[in-house]
Amino acid sequence: MVRSHQAPVHPDVYDSIAVVTAEQHPSSRFGAYHWNARNPIGGLGRDEFDYTDFFGSLGALRSVEFYRDARFAAVWTSNHEIGHQWADYWDWTEITNGIERKGWAPGGHTPLLFPGEALLGSVLRPIRRVAPADGGDDDGDAASYVIERTPAPSVYHPTTLYRMGLIGLEEVPEMVVFENQGQFDEEYATAPGIGTGVEGETRAVHINDIIAQHGTRSGPVDDSWRRVTVVVSRNELLSPAETHYWNFFAARHEARSGATTFGGMPPFYEATGGRATLDTTVEKPSGARIVNDPPLQVSNVPIDPGEFRSVQLDAEIPGSMTVGRTIAFAGVITSGDAPDVVEVCVEQVHTGGPVDDEGSDIRVVTTCDEPAGNRFSMSLTFDTASRYGLQMELRTRAGDSGAIVATRSSFMTGITVW
Repeated sequence: MVRSHQAPVHPDVYDSIAVVTAEQHPSSRFGAYHWNARNPIGGLGRDEFDYTDFFGSLGALRSVEFYRDARFAAVWTSNHEIGHQWADYWDWTEITNGIERKGWAPGGHTPLLFPGEALLGSVLRPIRRVAPADGGDDDGDAASYVIERTPAPSVYHPTTLYRMGLIGLEEVPEMVVFENQGQFDEEYATAPGIGTGVEGETRAVHINDIIAQHGTRSGPVDDSWRRVTVVVSRNELLSPAETHYWNFFAARHEARSGATTFGGMPPFYEATGGRATLDTTVEKPSGARIVNDPPLQVSNVPIDPGEFRSVQLDAEIPGSMTVGRTIAFAGVITSGDAPDVVEVCVEQVHTGGPVDDEGSDIRVVTTCDEPAGNRFSMSLTFDTASRYGLQMELRTRAGDSGAIVATRSSFMTGITVW
């Protein structure tokens, strides 16, 4: 079949196009997915190919991504989908001499292994990774393994960085892959508790085993990536406010620092260990770039005074602060039930506390104030180097029973304490 090319309507300069729905999409199977349009790299476990003609590209485009509404706002999801350009198409069953793959879409995701976290794992979510249990036994047997929380920021596995061309094959560590890949199948949605034992035998995998199966990586080094975001709306164009919302998150994904989420997910640059950049700037057909003036603040973004539902704070909350800092959480209740509110409570939620009986290291500190009229004021101290989230509750009494009913407001994340 022969296709004739027309002059492109938009510049053909992007590695990837992210298509985002402005409102809820009927798809229930995928929150997001990545479709490779061109692969110029050998050694990935898939053939080199070029289907750019079918996408209207003259050879620049590498992939198209789809995000169902708010999934695009999640740094975790963005890094995951970009990562599918290079990961994980190796045949781990052949590499390990027969281990049966399990988990979420195992044919395109990293199996349960040690060391390293997997932003594209089929068994563990990025907030969990495998670690050796303390010590071994006196007979010199191999150490057993347990689940630990992945330290922030969560980064791409060395095998992914190798496939991107960002590290050499000598930097890929020797790995052990677990024979029982299905032991956490039912816990993928919630993640196994910290300290949970990883059961079963393992098989050692060296980079030479991978090269024997798929050959040495060849092709361009992907140390920069250009992605344009296209938001699809229904019936009418986005309003300026809606455009600003999506523009903010598109730019946030390319931040160099200060954008790691409460769960420890950093933007693309930090996920690669500072080895690769993401550029989300839109380019006009003339070649001129559309830039934000003034530049958007996407790192250490403060919490806006109007961010919490039903209240208006007196001042914004900083997005970055040092350990030991105390701030005022003060403002007015703006909802109609203000006279009935008996308490305004704020929960400081952060990681880094002691692991509880459920295997969680999440710590919650609750501070409350009895409002005077519609005003409230309390002091919040941030005493641990961590990433905090804030939740707010308005507590009212229900009718004649006098029972206290809590109405939970927004859950805010992104406060970095160092």
